[in-house]
Amino acid sequence: MSRLLRLLCTICVLIFLMVSCERSRFDIGTVVTYPIVARSYTGDGLSYRSEGIAVTVEIDTNVTDKDYHVTLIAPDASFTWECFCTPYTSGSLWYISLSEFLLPPDMPLPVGSWIIEIGLPDGQIKQYPIDVKSISADVRLYDTIPELVWEYKDERRSLELMFNEQIAPSDLDWNIYLFDDNDLLLSSARYTGTSVYTERSNDTEKQSKIVRAVYLTFDKQSGVLLVGRTIFR
Repeated sequence: MSRLLRLLCTICVLIFLMVSCERSRFDIGTVVTYPIVARSYTGDGLSYRSEGIAVTVEIDTNVTDKDYHVTLIAPDASFTWECFCTPYTSGSLWYISLSEFLLPPDMPLPVGSWIIEIGLPDGQIKQYPIDVKSISADVRLYDTIPELVWEYKDERRSLELMFNEQIAPSDLDWNIYLFDDNDLLLSSARYTGTSVYTERSNDTEKQSKIVRAVYLTFDKQSGVLLVGRTIFR
């Protein structure tokens, strides 16, 4: 009898601990989405179009030191995209952002009700619907994304990374990021109408490390995030 009593007491303690264990506070606040139009230059005179979506989610949480498992689910579950996001703070609020979701070339962004699913390691999962509208018909956006090219300046004493205005105008306000072949960020700049990056022509070490450029700007008229990508060969 005493053995049974001890067993019952142990079970009661375990149940109490399970019930009283406080779960992480976690909820979704404001969700902002932007469709993406991207133009990728392959370095051989060709380019291709991609569409995607960027999402910023305000989160109410007391867990800021762990990654969040995020899943984007297309309408009719035609495909899903998963990643881990690190929360960041702005002011007194916490956010997670997804900005690199692009579909394969020439595939239109599915329209309709998407689902963003956010989960914590403790098992909590929150879902939020996202309404995505078509952007495939707006060819104008694609045509405003220029290519980055290297040009010799000052009688070939320096190299400048410039926008090729023969392909598309470069009068938009671009944020530019230069990467090496390990996808490490080498340099970043904000385009102000001059060269993006300058180096001495006899110092080719850094230039040779720059294999990819990514640049983006927000088109206020359409509410679309424009992304350019140039591969240097």
